[in-house]
Amino acid sequence: MSVFNTNNSDVTTGLITNYNFYKVIQQTKTAMINIIYEFLDSRNMLFKQDMEEIPSMQSSKTQEDNKNLYIYRDFPETDRKFPCIIISTENATEMKPYIGADNFLYTQEYVTSSGTTYDDVYAGMAMVTNQITILAESGDARNKICELLFMCFGNYFRGQFIYKGDDGSQFIITPAQEALQFGSEQEAKEDSMKQQIYLQTMNIVNHIEYHYVSYIDGPERYTKIDTVKGYGSVIEIPVIGL
Repeated sequence: MSVFNTNNSDVTTGLITNYNFYKVIQQTKTAMINIIYEFLDSRNMLFKQDMEEIPSMQSSKTQEDNKNLYIYRDFPETDRKFPCIIISTENATEMKPYIGADNFLYTQEYVTSSGTTYDDVYAGMAMVTNQITILAESGDARNKICELLFMCFGNYFRGQFIYKGDDGSQFIITPAQEALQFGSEQEAKEDSMKQQIYLQTMNIVNHIEYHYVSYIDGPERYTKIDTVKGYGSVIEIPVIGL
């Protein structure tokens, strides 16, 4: 299940010809942003009733005039608005599923008016650690944001969230697979604003799974076998790919 639009074009793996591991890293950060905005969205009255800090940080992903907290994927090169959180990658480790040298999962067969089409489905997994940097203009605001993030990933959004592409690809994220980790509280000088900025980091380990599809048409790779002759008998077997 997913609380998001499952056809989110920013979070789909795509065909095997379009697949790159760096896209998995970027899509993980985009999914994290979606989760946080969903937690802070003005529609979520349940979260607002449970936590009095949410109204002060309530934000909309799409409405710029309804943002009390800005979320960036990677450190912005130009203007930064405060308070904000920045999603970056601490590290990423590929997990070998041991299903074959090329991560092949299975083959799908479709019979259409133009003939038979075969789809090869491949899969991969990774553990991706995201670092969330919290930047605020006061220590109190920073602490509120840290508390909100702890509640978001520690209590509400620890399930599996699935994004599906129109091409059959999937991107699956399970946030917070390990204990949430907060770094030390710090202060930094913001030259453009000539004031102190209060910051803190938070590490979240996410389990990522991705499926991508390869379309194979024609008889080049697949052979249709209808029967196998044995000793004095005929054994019927289903159509398989070789």
